[in-house]
Amino acid sequence: MERNGRESVVKIPTSDYKLSWVAREIEGLKRGACDNLVRVESVEQVTFSLGKRVVMTFEYIDGLVIDEAIRTDRWPSPDQVRELLRGVLSGLAVLHGGETVHRDMKLANLVLQDGDWRRPVILDLGLARLLDDKGITKYPVALGTEEFMAPEVIQGARAQKATDLWSLGIIAYILLTHVHPFHGDYDDRVNDVEALERIVAGPAHMGADVPSDLTSLIGRWLTVDPDHRGTALDAIAALDVGTSSTSNSA
Repeated sequence: MERNGRESVVKIPTSDYKLSWVAREIEGLKRGACDNLVRVESVEQVTFSLGKRVVMTFEYIDGLVIDEAIRTDRWPSPDQVRELLRGVLSGLAVLHGGETVHRDMKLANLVLQDGDWRRPVILDLGLARLLDDKGITKYPVALGTEEFMAPEVIQGARAQKATDLWSLGIIAYILLTHVHPFHGDYDDRVNDVEALERIVAGPAHMGADVPSDLTSLIGRWLTVDPDHRGTALDAIAALDVGTSSTSNSA
C-alpha cells in the first residue's frame, strides 16, 4: 500500500495474536533501529466487521527475499555470503545490544535490498523476546521455525542471543553448500527427537570449496552449547580478520 507518499507493508496479526506480542515486536524494532532491521511506521487498533484487530505498518523494502532467491537457483558466492553475514550480524548486534532476541531467524525473514547480498534487512520480529522483560513466555515451549531452531529451543529452554547465531549458522551453511547441515534438503521435516539426535551427531563437512574462516565461524555457531557460540560482535571481528587474510593472500 502507499501511505504518506511512500510504499509501506501492512501486517494484520490473526485474531489470536496477543496484544502483548504486538507490543513486544514494536518495542524490539524501536530498540534496534538500523539499516539492517526493518523499520516500523505505525501501530493502530482498527475495528473490522469481525471485531478489533491490531494493524502494524512497516517500511517497504524493495528487494529479494533470500528464500525466494535460492528457490529460483540464485545462490551467492562465498564472498557474497561473507558480506551478507556482516550485514545481518550488524542488525543482530544492535538488536542484541537492546537486549532483544529475534528467535525466528530464517531465509524467509531476510530480504536483500535491490537484490544486493551486501544489503540484507532482517524482517518480522513477531517472535522477538526482550531479555529484560519477565513473564512473556512460559517455558518449556518451542517457538520458531523448526529447521532453523537451536537445540536449546527444541528442548523448550529460554531463547538467548546465541540462539539467533545458531539459526544464522544454519542459514549460512545452506547458502554455501545448498543443503541443510542436519537434514540434507532444508525443507525436510523431522520430529524433535530425531532432530536433536542429528544435531548432537554434528553437521556434515562443508567441503573444501568453503573458505576456512567461514567454516570456522559456522562451526562455532552450530555448537550445541550456546555459551560457545560467541556474540554478533565477535563474529563481525572474525569476518574482518578473514577478509583481511583473504586479501593478503590474493
